[in-house]
Amino acid sequence: MYGWVVAKNIDISILCESNAKQYFVDGYNIFLNVMNKFEKDTIFRFEEGKICLLDGVILNKKELLDEKQESIWQTLFEKLALQEDFPSVLRGSFNGIIYDRDKNKFTVYTNHVGDRPVYYYFDKDKMLIASNYNYMLKVLKYNNIFLSVNQMAAKYMVTYGYMLEDVTFCKEIHRLLPGTKLNIKGNNVEEYELIRYYQVNNEEDLSITEEQAIELVDQGFRKAVKREFEKDEEYGYKHLVDLSGGLDSRMVSWVANDMGYKDQLNISYCKEGYYDEKISKEIAKYLNHEYMFKYLDDKKFLYDIEEITEKNFCAATYFGITGGNRLLKSLNMGIFGLEHTGQIGDAILSTFYQKKADNFSAPVFGEKVYSCYLKCEFDESILKKYKNKELFAINERGFLGACSSHFIRQNYTEVSSPFLDVDFMDICLSIPFEIRKNHNLYLKWIEKKYPDALQFVWEKTRVKMTNGWRVKSKIKMIGIKIKHIIEKYVMKKQYTDAMNPFEYWYSQDEKIREFLNNYYRENKEYLMKLEENDRNRIQNMFEHSNAIDKMLVLTAIAGVKKIYVK
Repeated sequence: MYGWVVAKNIDISILCESNAKQYFVDGYNIFLNVMNKFEKDTIFRFEEGKICLLDGVILNKKELLDEKQESIWQTLFEKLALQEDFPSVLRGSFNGIIYDRDKNKFTVYTNHVGDRPVYYYFDKDKMLIASNYNYMLKVLKYNNIFLSVNQMAAKYMVTYGYMLEDVTFCKEIHRLLPGTKLNIKGNNVEEYELIRYYQVNNEEDLSITEEQAIELVDQGFRKAVKREFEKDEEYGYKHLVDLSGGLDSRMVSWVANDMGYKDQLNISYCKEGYYDEKISKEIAKYLNHEYMFKYLDDKKFLYDIEEITEKNFCAATYFGITGGNRLLKSLNMGIFGLEHTGQIGDAILSTFYQKKADNFSAPVFGEKVYSCYLKCEFDESILKKYKNKELFAINERGFLGACSSHFIRQNYTEVSSPFLDVDFMDICLSIPFEIRKNHNLYLKWIEKKYPDALQFVWEKTRVKMTNGWRVKSKIKMIGIKIKHIIEKYVMKKQYTDAMNPFEYWYSQDEKIREFLNNYYRENKEYLMKLEENDRNRIQNMFEHSNAIDKMLVLTAIAGVKKIYVK
């Protein structure tokens, strides 16, 4: 378990890890237990009057050094940290703290997409800030500080499957949002301000043509890929690249290979024999990459409720990463650099909505949720922060939901996706909606720049994206629907044609049913911490709904349990 903690007037002596270090600066107690895999990117300076903490990986470090004509990263970083727009110029996955007594500065920051989390607790003269939610809970309990469950967190989990805004399961602990920094004013820890230094913007540049868009996307994507893969090269690491049957991870691996980064291990996991296995295996073979596949039919990851909620800080469903955690456990991570993913590529290069009126209309609650079983009311003020549905979806579902799997991966190595590169995102979201929608731009980019990548089936359509693919896909999907109907009504079994056929596994495996039901019976006492109406509805959801709904409830129970277990 990695992370850092900075505290004032709170005892953190309970924290003890074999390789951890502790520092004391001007009344601030600092605990440091970081992976430091990219040690030339990180900065840890603790001395009288100064705290300079930068954890993670900076993908544009070399660019900044060349631009500013500096040779020493720490020197340049400390200059950048004092600028008003800090840390907007950095690219990568990072977080940290800057404290300068002489300049009356105390800034806590996370990166643009928030996949390197920061949590904070303030009460009168007490302050606790950490990159690890579990450390926060451990310290607050040790200091006998009253903690309570955030009722909204449970409702978010059983509907959306992840936390919205700054909510955690613990009401007293808040999360620093993506692209946000926190400034503490003077010596009073209760006087602080939250500043949004970066926000995604999808204002269209209607002057961009389709041809120009393709060139912009290609240049931007290749730049983002270079930043990531050159970081591996800088440290002498081998490239670890996710690969599935979709387009996103395919294009990360494909474009990197095209740019000369050929020493890749492609990793994949799904139900044995599903499209993701077949397609990823064919692509890896074509590119002459090493390949490792983990089949999920043993379903062992479904037993990992408390391990995953520990690693993802209860920020999202425990079953979302499926086999990823167990696969990473099996690798010798010492030889690999970043884990390169294709996170939220569809949302950035294409669109969440296929109609422009929907995309740019006011956001509403209840769309694109994991479960519609419960109809919950949420704080409407959240919606007012976003100009339209796409921005709400990218920030909440993309950054806070999908990217929470990075927390799990960061137990093994640093992780990055070229689609999350800030400069690339800004390019894509400025392209007119009509060019981006329905994967139009995505597919035309591949067709023009990397046509061989279309010679492999796309899992979403079940056909190769070549001439007549739309018609072929419709015919294929009709066949799949007929098969599904036969399975459901004739063979009386659940749908199996999926990467993770949860309902089928649950219906066929007595041990899985027994485990999930036992976990519920043994831990449902923690639902008593919820208000009666919510508790009754969530209990009803587990007892009368499907397997996915049951696992959402169990994730919520695990989130509440962490607050109250000694």
